[in-house]
Amino acid sequence: AELVLLLDGEPHDVEAACNLGVLLTQLGRAREAVPWLERASRLAPREPVVQFNLGNAQVAAGDAQAAARAYRTA
Repeated sequence: AELVLLLDGEPHDVEAACNLGVLLTQLGRAREAVPWLERASRLAPREPVVQFNLGNAQVAAGDAQAAARAYRTA
């Protein structure tokens, strides 16, 4: 909940968006994680860790094609 509040006030915080996405993925809520990681990816498109975490969430959400694109970008 704190990360969501932080992101409301700091919509350009890559680290917070990425951390929230990773946390949601780890909690088995990958479909909720993907939009946060996509936000982080838009903010830091050349950051390999963000792309890798996005790919992981997309795999967990069942979107292998999108995951492959994220992994290639990483």
